[in-house]
Amino acid sequence: AGYDPDVIQKIVNLLYSDSHLYDAIARQVIDGLWSSGEKRKELLTKAGYDYERVQAVVNKILGGK
Repeated sequence: AGYDPDVIQKIVNLLYSDSHLYDAIARQVIDGLWSSGEKRKELLTKAGYDYERVQAVVNKILGGK
């Protein structure tokens, strides 16, 4: 289909590593390392993380939706 396999692999690698990063941050959130409530949202955002994505991973780990 005309795709460059090296470019596709780089994209897959980025997505895969990014997913693991958010999993690690979510586990830190669960461990209480990022404060709570609005302060957590502020800290995560300032650190360059997508708060909604982190929270979604936290909810998934804890069995929520």
